[in-house]
Amino acid sequence: MDDLSIYIHIPFCTRRCGYCDFNTYAGLDHLFAEYVDAVCSEIDYFSNVCEEFGYTGIGSIYFGGGTPSLLPPHLLAKILESSTQIGDFLGDLEVTMEVNPGTVDRDYLSAVYAMGIKRLSIGVQSARQNELKLLDRLHGYEHAVGVVADARQVGFENISLDLIYGLPDQEVEQWAESLIAAMSLEPEHLSLYALSVEPGTPLEAKVNQNIYPKPDEDLTAEMYEYAVDMLAKNGFTHYEISNWARKNADGELLVSNHNRQYWLNNPYLGIGAGAHGFVGGFRTMNERFPQKYIQMLKDGTNVQFPRTPATDDVEEIDSYREMQETIFMGLRLLEEGVSEKRFDRRFGVSYWDVFASEFQGLIDKGLLVVDQVNGDERIKMSPNGVFISNQIFVEFV
Repeated sequence: MDDLSIYIHIPFCTRRCGYCDFNTYAGLDHLFAEYVDAVCSEIDYFSNVCEEFGYTGIGSIYFGGGTPSLLPPHLLAKILESSTQIGDFLGDLEVTMEVNPGTVDRDYLSAVYAMGIKRLSIGVQSARQNELKLLDRLHGYEHAVGVVADARQVGFENISLDLIYGLPDQEVEQWAESLIAAMSLEPEHLSLYALSVEPGTPLEAKVNQNIYPKPDEDLTAEMYEYAVDMLAKNGFTHYEISNWARKNADGELLVSNHNRQYWLNNPYLGIGAGAHGFVGGFRTMNERFPQKYIQMLKDGTNVQFPRTPATDDVEEIDSYREMQETIFMGLRLLEEGVSEKRFDRRFGVSYWDVFASEFQGLIDKGLLVVDQVNGDERIKMSPNGVFISNQIFVEFV
């Protein structure tokens, strides 16, 4: 059986960034304690899930947001302690917390490190002040430098940095500045995301009003290619479309194990306002608004797994769709690809029996390749396929 991951959504921010369409809210600091009580109450509905449904234990926990680093350490500790109700923490448990520069100091980082949060995902986004202003970020690059230094001082050995490229008026040379600056901080992991102008965001309004030009898709692709080349020359492995990792002293590639759970289409619980989950063959989505989420958990109802009182929607995923999702999510893993043995073990059938025509058509176009890894066949994207990955994924939707 697979291990289980837990995603915990912390929807609070100091200020909502203009490009963001995540489920986040500013000015709700007064709800912190009540919200954590509600999260722990929701966790209680999943008590003993690993034991009851045969999962091997909890392999990763991820605090995402929003800005999880706004929560005081004792509230984060309360959530972690509560999570033990779900199942045993595995020995190599990975606990990640998203952090915004400027929201934490060394004492804070020392406290969360001591409670078992050993991996940080830091939202740097850019090393250029004008770009941070465009993105409505409250921090400067110097804050990012400071939080990395503080994290190293207290013992963190697994740090990921987020960067955004393809900004309005951004040139490749400016993108290179941020990339080089990020590499100078010697992170173990980098996540690079092309800016998306999402409907309903302040950024979209500014683009529509011609305050900012629409991001140039060709230039954005050039920035991506630059990053692929630059990071390869500097010891990073491009293991997923938007993610790069380095090896530790033991030769282990420090990938995001939690996100790898998503890419393998493996089970995870989504806990918190607006959180999504995939467990027991069902996809779940929670109530988005924090106040309503809190009240729903306070009221409580008699519900059956995988529902909790805060569940807004549940969708059963049939076997064929799960196979499709397993293929197009797994293809994102550039080094690993989709394992024939793992697919067969999971579904009782070879992926060639289900997707032979799709595979062959994409292989003939030079977009997929067949590889062998330790006696296990893998379907992977070719280097050319990576740049037009959406055209590949649509074949499996």
